[in-house]
Amino acid sequence: MRLFLGVEIPESAKKTIRDAMLQIRDDYPEFFWIPEENYHLTVFFFGERSEERLNDVIEGIEQTLFDVDTSVLNIFGIKIFVKKDIAINVAFDRNKTLELVHNRIIIEVGEQVPQKNDKYTPYTTIAKYKLPSKQQYFHLKKKLEKIKIDTGFPLDTIHLYQRIEKKPFPEYRILHTFQLQQA
Repeated sequence: MRLFLGVEIPESAKKTIRDAMLQIRDDYPEFFWIPEENYHLTVFFFGERSEERLNDVIEGIEQTLFDVDTSVLNIFGIKIFVKKDIAINVAFDRNKTLELVHNRIIIEVGEQVPQKNDKYTPYTTIAKYKLPSKQQYFHLKKKLEKIKIDTGFPLDTIHLYQRIEKKPFPEYRILHTFQLQQA
């Protein structure tokens, strides 16, 4: 089972993102647009775990989250990231609650699962595409910089998800929900 700890993005925030991105979606229909039901924030990726160890993972997360307070997640804006392709991401403001959870999980898991970097930055990918020319990239970047999204939502639960590989999009199944403490 491929497992990760994540935050579900509520429908109201998905609608705000969708409305803000309508023109970009129309301008770039060739992009691989992620379905809204797959929008989420990954807090920590555990990778493959056996089903027999699922209860151990849940118990470890519960011990890690026992005193973590609720907070609010705010969208920072739309960003573009370039690697072997491009990704359009909805970036969120720095959130100390998620940083705390991410760092505690790293301590709990230890070196068993290497993470890309120690600094946690919350985002959700909404589109991908092959690497464009420099001119196309700068044109897209300029368009994205004009988009302003002013919304937030309460962070009061974190979920343990299972990623199930399906075509054309993976399915994310919530296996367990963890309630955060009311501040």
